Amino acid sequence: MTSLPYRLNVPRRWIFWSVLLFAVTFAVGFLQKLLPALQWGTFNIALNTANSPFADWLARVLDSVNQVAVVAVILLIVVAVLGFGTRLGLLRGVGTCVAIGLGWVTTLAVKTTINQARPEFDLRHPLDLEVATKSFPSGHVVFVAALVAGLVWATHRSMTRTILFVLGSILILTVAWSRLYLGVHYPLDVIAGVLNGVAGYILVAGLWNLAAGLVLPSSGRH
Repeated sequence: MTSLPYRLNVPRRWIFWSVLLFAVTFAVGFLQKLLPALQWGTFNIALNTANSPFADWLARVLDSVNQVAVVAVILLIVVAVLGFGTRLGLLRGVGTCVAIGLGWVTTLAVKTTINQARPEFDLRHPLDLEVATKSFPSGHVVFVAALVAGLVWATHRSMTRTILFVLGSILILTVAWSRLYLGVHYPLDVIAGVLNGVAGYILVAGLWNLAAGLVLPSSGRH
């Protein structure tokens, strides 16, 4: 592990990987617009048909994950845990949260560029939730994917990293299910959300390392 107190773990070729993941994200978005057959609306309808009070409650709870206030609270908790509850230190804790938060914000550029309208499915069990932005990709999935990526890369113990990866994958799948269950996204929207979230985190984490290295060039060096 590097001795620099601000440096975040990122892939060695982080620019390549972030550009590649963003390129795939955009490609999926444009393909979905050009080929409506890729929207797979019957999948959403099938998920929504298997409804229950618990599924409704869970989907409504997870719908709040994308709210700015909720995101802020989650990131503050992450800063506290990483900064004071682990050996990472406060700078890395803050850096991780900056990368998660701004990595999530990158979805606005993707949404604006693709400009995919929300689906209008004939659901048997609609829950009538308000949605404010475009469909592609799912901002909810982008956030949880960036969150999981940040936590996994912040961890250096292989066992802890494996546990976080497994639990994080379950969280991502659950949030993705909720967006499809509510009928507010196409299946490719949530798949691309994972790509966008990981790409956003890698990009911002890499930029954080560059910026912090310029501002704090001698920190942690002996």
